Amino acid sequence: MIPTSTSDAVITEAVLPVRATLPEATVPGPAQVIRNHRAILESTAEIFPGAKIDVEEAVDPEIEGDPYLVIMVTTSGEVPEIVARHREWHFRIWEVAPQTAHAYRLCLDVR
Repeated sequence: MIPTSTSDAVITEAVLPVRATLPEATVPGPAQVIRNHRAILESTAEIFPGAKIDVEEAVDPEIEGDPYLVIMVTTSGEVPEIVARHREWHFRIWEVAPQTAHAYRLCLDVR
C-alpha cells in the first residue's frame, strides 16, 4: 500500500523528513516494488514547498500492463516558476531514483 495523501505521507515543508513508517510503494500489476518512493516524495516536497501532495495508483488505459504512480501536487505560483519546478521535478526524480523514475507521473493543480 502507498500513502494516498499528505496526511498519510506526512509530506509538508514543516515536517520533512517523511515519517519513518512510510511503506514502500507497489505499483499495481506484477508487484513491482518502487524502492525510492520516499526520496521521490521528499524531492517533490522540496521542489514544491508548502504544496499539498497526494499519491494515486493508475494504469494507462491504452497500454496494457503499464501501471504507474501519480504524484498529485496542489500548489500556487506564477507560470514561469511552475514550469521551472515541473521541469526540475523530472530531472530530480531521475537523479534520486533512476531505476524507478519511469513509474511516476506528475500532475499539477495550480491555484
